[in-house]
Amino acid sequence: MNKGFELEKKYSAVIHQHGIPILMSSLLLREIGAGQVDLATMDYNKPVISLYEIKSHGHLSYRQKKRLNASAIFIGEILNCTVLKKLLVGKPFCDIKDKKV
Repeated sequence: MNKGFELEKKYSAVIHQHGIPILMSSLLLREIGAGQVDLATMDYNKPVISLYEIKSHGHLSYRQKKRLNASAIFIGEILNCTVLKKLLVGKPFCDIKDKKV
């Protein structure tokens, strides 16, 4: 499993406990020239969507920022809501132990 996927998995377990998980088609976002979204949630009590970009380091390239902004604009217009962009860097603030199912 690659490092980025493992990091997304750990953050997902924490973030999805605090909002409604949203699944977006990376194919659609790429088709309109926007970027895929690592994680997304909607607040329980208000029409606010948070888009999370997860990085093992703190750097977003100009192109990544541009694509993330395009995704936020598109999603905000389609769902008629406020969209927040959040960058998560490094390991999650708490350890998540994988459970065997």
